[in-house]
Amino acid sequence: MNKFTSATLLLYLVAVLAQLLTWADLSGAERSTRVVGFLLVGALLTAILSLGGSRDKNSPDD
Repeated sequence: MNKFTSATLLLYLVAVLAQLLTWADLSGAERSTRVVGFLLVGALLTAILSLGGSRDKNSPDD
């Protein structure tokens, strides 16, 4: 895991933690929207990070 992957995951986890701290203040509709949004962002980050990892493995060695 490189420093960019670590930083990306850390920022995502901080955002999730911030949402958990304000969870009680949200209505049911807002909660549903936030959950779907975080799942979509998490899936997108996973796809981007996995593509970056596979690209590094396929690059020629110098």
